[in-house]
Amino acid sequence: MKRARLTALLLALMFSLGACGGDETLEQTSEETGGTETTESPVSFPVDAAVPLALVDLNGYETGGEKTVLFRSDAIGETFELRSVTDDSVVYTGAVRATGGGMSYGRFTEFQTGGTYYVFNETIGTSYAFRIGADIYAELLSGSLSQFYSAAREAEESGSGDTTVLCDALRDLLLAYEMYPARFADGGDTAAGENDIPEVLEEARRAVEWLLQMQDAGGAFHAGDLSGEEDSNVGLTLRETTPESTICAAGVLARFAFVYGAHDTVYAEEVLSRAEQAWDSYTAVRTPLQDPAAFAAAAELYRITGDRRYEMVLAGFFPREDFGTLLAENTEILYGSATYLETQQPVNPEVCNAIRTHMTADAAEIAEGAQQADYLVRAQDADKVLSDALRLCVMNHFIFRQERVGVMENHLHYLCGRNPEATDYITESSENSWKRTGAEPLFASLPHTARLVLLLAAL
Repeated sequence: MKRARLTALLLALMFSLGACGGDETLEQTSEETGGTETTESPVSFPVDAAVPLALVDLNGYETGGEKTVLFRSDAIGETFELRSVTDDSVVYTGAVRATGGGMSYGRFTEFQTGGTYYVFNETIGTSYAFRIGADIYAELLSGSLSQFYSAAREAEESGSGDTTVLCDALRDLLLAYEMYPARFADGGDTAAGENDIPEVLEEARRAVEWLLQMQDAGGAFHAGDLSGEEDSNVGLTLRETTPESTICAAGVLARFAFVYGAHDTVYAEEVLSRAEQAWDSYTAVRTPLQDPAAFAAAAELYRITGDRRYEMVLAGFFPREDFGTLLAENTEILYGSATYLETQQPVNPEVCNAIRTHMTADAAEIAEGAQQADYLVRAQDADKVLSDALRLCVMNHFIFRQERVGVMENHLHYLCGRNPEATDYITESSENSWKRTGAEPLFASLPHTARLVLLLAAL
């Protein structure tokens, strides 16, 4: 069966677009168990009848990684075939297994020959085409970084910058670099000439410079800028200052100062000073013990300064009876806890152990819930998929477990086509990309793009 529409497929994927132990790998002995969760898909258009019943990652699978095809039927026979796009030859035959939920799946993990393929089953037909290669994730990471840089610059230059949105995204970008620095190449040329500063940090500095324009003389941060008549002082029309913008900026500026200090101590100290001014402005109007965002900011400021006043805020959260629940449900608590584990300042070892225990339980619940779900993710919307991926990435940084990598990959595969719409929400060059279907791409959201960068860096 010749598939002429596949033979023209491009083979190259292109975008249009501490004191607690630091990152030391630890052995995990607890069993991973948990539950499931279901939400509605955010995609508004109906599933077309022509959408294949064999679902794959349209961007492809890493040569040595897990490879799974999902079938939206549990009555399709006992086998499936992996076929070459080039000549339709059968290169692998695998077993079909039912999930128990009306779907089935097949694995071809052991097949590791690079190339472009599709899945065929005699009952339901073919999948879309996909690649197998050793560079899949690297290409996706490079493209996602480019999308992030472009979107951030556009927001800053168009008068539509939002302080909290940029802070949220920048925090994940810096987290990705700090946890997985080897994934990010050096930057090269700048206006000042050659340097060894990674490009990701140069782009982060550009974003920080925009953020600093949002700070008023009292230390508070404006919520963003607006297009229209420019302010005579800073060249921007500024929105109101808010405690939410201020505390978010305090945390991300402190994280940037900590990471950037290895390259430019003078600039890092200036940014840190502005972060502390933001903290003082925030605490003048809000009580930090009532706000998880203040917990995250306090952790960043404590790590870089060792100041007792920030530690006291952390110490006010740790004894709470609901701390484990907060850690599992609130990303601000997750960020602050991860930073606490990384700090070289004095810490409470019992608190570190408790944080690890809570993180382990949370990751186990995500993994178990995903493995029991039809599409191998707990919920079918991008925000939840990326939130679960974030938690798995952070957990695997502190306590690595190979099985968890496969769960993380499944979250990426969902976004790349193994979803009810069989749509690739990340690139535009795949056979059923967001551009072809008219769906909103993942990079329409700057925080989503940053979290995708973190996931790809972890993989």
